[in-house]
Amino acid sequence: MTALANIQTEYKYSLQDLGSTLESVNATATTAVRDAAITQAFNWYCRRIPQIKCASVANVSTGYYTVPTDWTQQSRIVSVEYPLDQSPPTYLIPYGPNPDVRMARTTTGMRYYIDPNPAGTFRLTYTCDHTLTASASTLDSRHEAVIGRMAAAIACAEFSARYANSVSNNLDAVNYRSKAQEFETARKMLIAQAETEIRRDEASIAYQTDPAALKKGWK
Repeated sequence: MTALANIQTEYKYSLQDLGSTLESVNATATTAVRDAAITQAFNWYCRRIPQIKCASVANVSTGYYTVPTDWTQQSRIVSVEYPLDQSPPTYLIPYGPNPDVRMARTTTGMRYYIDPNPAGTFRLTYTCDHTLTASASTLDSRHEAVIGRMAAAIACAEFSARYANSVSNNLDAVNYRSKAQEFETARKMLIAQAETEIRRDEASIAYQTDPAALKKGWK
């Protein structure tokens, strides 16, 4: 299966039959709720563990460079390597008290300024969002379940709110908890699971995005 299909499956298993009764509360199909929740969970994941990309950039005389086309509001420059392929690598630092790389917003979009300006082609490393479509994905396959669980948690919040404002929010005859309470309990459990899983890999991402060993990470 594709990454998206795997996430949808994890979403389904996480909710089990909890979401099947939504149809009686609101005409919105559960698949619409699911897809919106997966989109939100995917955005959450991209902020926590972004994609790291490298690009070779030819120098220009002004020192001003346009950011890559897949740059987003959450993107950041990880490093500028110049000269290329030194041992050990040589970096121009994009953060800290005296950065060599500064961001600049202009009327035509975001750019970055390098001082001193490299005299030749340099290697730009930066973060951006992942890709997730029905046929393509840049996600680590080990994280598909994490996104599915977070999506289920987001959906649970909506289910809980809808039942709390519905005559269908009947008390369970066994434990005397309302459907809204059951969804809220499931939401908290799923968030805890997703957070536990993602935190184990955040440290490695922070290390990868700190090549100059400034110990600042990517956040």
